[in-house]
Amino acid sequence: MKSCEIHLGYFKQGDDLHGCIQKSKTPADALLLHSQMLIEIAKHLVKIHDLVGQQPIELDADAHHIGLIGPDELVNELIKQELADAVEEDEGEEEAE
Repeated sequence: MKSCEIHLGYFKQGDDLHGCIQKSKTPADALLLHSQMLIEIAKHLVKIHDLVGQQPIELDADAHHIGLIGPDELVNELIKQELADAVEEDEGEEEAE
């Protein structure tokens, strides 16, 4: 089993919309840009879902973190497809080995 982190392209709804407002000419354009960002995030999650399939995984999620633990081959493929990032070994774990 191996760990990885999933980073999605959003932080907080108001902050994210504010960024879209700054990049857009009109409020309507900002709403469209924000919706497009959320659609891309949803596509990212669906790709992860499709790769996971019925494989046994564990998810760990809090306010600013999504972690996934799963079979080595799955995690390696998620990283290869840039759907997740590798987790560096904790220095304490390395020293214990």
